[in-house]
Amino acid sequence: MPSLYLVGTKDSPVRIEGGEIVLPWGKKIQPSVEQTLQKWAKALGATSSPRFVQDKDGNKILRYGQENDPASLTAWYIEGQGHGWPGDRESGLPTRWIGPATNMVNATDVIWEFFRRHRRSDLLRGAHRPPHREQSHRFNG
Repeated sequence: MPSLYLVGTKDSPVRIEGGEIVLPWGKKIQPSVEQTLQKWAKALGATSSPRFVQDKDGNKILRYGQENDPASLTAWYIEGQGHGWPGDRESGLPTRWIGPATNMVNATDVIWEFFRRHRRSDLLRGAHRPPHREQSHRFNG
């Protein structure tokens, strides 16, 4: 199933470079976003090397695998965005915890467009039909 990953470049709890992060409930060490994406791509069966797709207003889009490949992983790096929902109103959480908000990208629109282009019913018609799915459980997409 094609997958989508959105991350803000100013996301305090999910730092691009990884390392130690300090949260209100304690400290933790986390991998870089690139390491996380490589693990996801491998688990999906996508190619391990990301391909640059687009740079729009500082927002970078990378893809592991081909766009129409059922194992693709598309990653958006949203410039200046913290841990909140991109394009939505402020979450009310302190900026020092989650980072800043930006309206450069509307996450709802990005996700809706992604799933419009990658309909489940289209994927099930292809060669990559999951073997555990029964015909009676299909959804029209």
